[in-house]
Amino acid sequence: TDDHHVKIVLLEDAVSVVKEGQKVTELPGVMHEISPNCEDLVKAAVKAGIEIFACGTCLKERGLNQTEIIDGVELMNIGQFLDFVIDADKVINF
Repeated sequence: TDDHHVKIVLLEDAVSVVKEGQKVTELPGVMHEISPNCEDLVKAAVKAGIEIFACGTCLKERGLNQTEIIDGVELMNIGQFLDFVIDADKVINF
């Protein structure tokens, strides 16, 4: 929104949600046929102006590379992650 600047940082298995061309059943733990397609949700978030970052090391550990991720998602390293946390007014993780 106009009042908030939101950044989403994806770490570990969460980076799988930014895979381009995914099928719902490719996502770990998501087996239900009517589950939302995370690709659609990520694209909508990017279009809404939310910055989304994926840990480059986490992608590499899962056999993914930058050419396989959704346009608009940026790679980040641990230094950038620490800067985000330090500079943030609030940090929510789950």
